[in-house]
Amino acid sequence: KCNVAELDIVIPNSRYYVFKLYKPHQDAVAIPLDINAPMLADAKGRPYPAFDATASRAADGSVTITMTNPMLDTPHTVSLPLQGLPGKIAAAEVITAPDVHAHNTFDAPEAVKTEAFKGAKISRNTLTVNLPPLSIVSITLK
Repeated sequence: KCNVAELDIVIPNSRYYVFKLYKPHQDAVAIPLDINAPMLADAKGRPYPAFDATASRAADGSVTITMTNPMLDTPHTVSLPLQGLPGKIAAAEVITAPDVHAHNTFDAPEAVKTEAFKGAKISRNTLTVNLPPLSIVSITLK
């Protein structure tokens, strides 16, 4: 018998990476966003946004914007005006997987993980993000 607690290996699950992407919002000041997402309806007719975002300013002045796209097969292009916010992308990460059922195992410990995100750009004081399906994207501005 093998006791997993005795193994010298740690396999972060997808929740670990999600918390990592939202960590910059802790102890930071919330910044209201108007993302103007289209509204959809679930099977019971309850409305929900096609994508969502949150933003926070840290003590060092950096701003983190974290966006969520819960749609299984629909990407979204999101444009956010940056009036009063830093205008340079300092870091950008994404968590997504090609299969909605993907998860980390001993055989595939990195099936779901964060990676550098290259689908964001700033032009004319507007942040434009190509938000992949079924993803969470975190962008830090400085």
